[in-house]
Amino acid sequence: MASIQQRGKGSFLIQFYDKDGRKRGVSISRSTKKFANNLAMHIEAINGANRSGHPLDGSTAQWLSEIGDTLAGKLAKVDLIKPRSVKTLGQFLKEYFAERSDWKLSTQIKHNTSRNHLLAHIDESTPLREITEAHADSFVRYLKNDIETMKSTATRSKVLSNVKEYFRAAVRKRLISASPFAGISLPKQGADRYHYVTQDQAGKVLEACPDTQWRLIFALARYGGVRIPSEINGLEWSHVLWDQNKILIHSPKTEHHDGRDKRLIPIFPELRPFLDDAWEIAQAKGYRYLIMATRSSDGLSAAYIRKRMLKIIEKSGTLP
Repeated sequence: MASIQQRGKGSFLIQFYDKDGRKRGVSISRSTKKFANNLAMHIEAINGANRSGHPLDGSTAQWLSEIGDTLAGKLAKVDLIKPRSVKTLGQFLKEYFAERSDWKLSTQIKHNTSRNHLLAHIDESTPLREITEAHADSFVRYLKNDIETMKSTATRSKVLSNVKEYFRAAVRKRLISASPFAGISLPKQGADRYHYVTQDQAGKVLEACPDTQWRLIFALARYGGVRIPSEINGLEWSHVLWDQNKILIHSPKTEHHDGRDKRLIPIFPELRPFLDDAWEIAQAKGYRYLIMATRSSDGLSAAYIRKRMLKIIEKSGTLP
């Protein structure tokens, strides 16, 4: 029978005699006595099957198929099972990204960027189990010091948030016992990145906008509180409820929360003139969407809007 020896709080050693009569042991930490008892039971079943040459019982075979690579590696080390093929960082990311069919295109782009930065610093052939907290610390320094596009705290925070997500998924899949990024805190974003746009400044920006479409984009953001670009892409004139003086806004960023896939916003008096101007043109040209300017099949990108709007703000003379 496999025996259990407790070595400290949450640490256990399960010992057994293999088919050659050698005394072997499997150690576990950060665990419970219940888990140790269950592990000992399955070790006894595996060892018994190895000694007798009989097939494993169904419950232990099922248990083996569900355990993570870390525990499987410990069992293989004492010749209870054959070593599993090693899952590398690159293989895991490829499989995880393929699973995430729920990501919007803009989300996919952000995750592709995060993955590329991670693989630029940690080789894709690195086994998942060999990635440590030291790798995580080094990656944080790499983003902050070596990548010019990561000077923004918000950008670094998003990349790190995504990477932490990947390793949490690896833990849930039992590929690793703990995430090396668990102890990494996201960079704090200072209040100085926020700026209140006064009515006077808003007016100057609107005057600097080149056409009706750009005035409407800015007005929807400033007066309607609409997220740019996720909530203007796909915004149709059929969503403008003139008789109710409201606009139905579909929100891709919050649609995964119950009851938060859409909301109604008032057509505020400050917003109405820009909506009326755009509607007049839309009727004449047969536009389906509120924002038709340089539309691609997936709408306006955040990068494009940011680039154009920065030029407009610079022209208006309202840069903070």
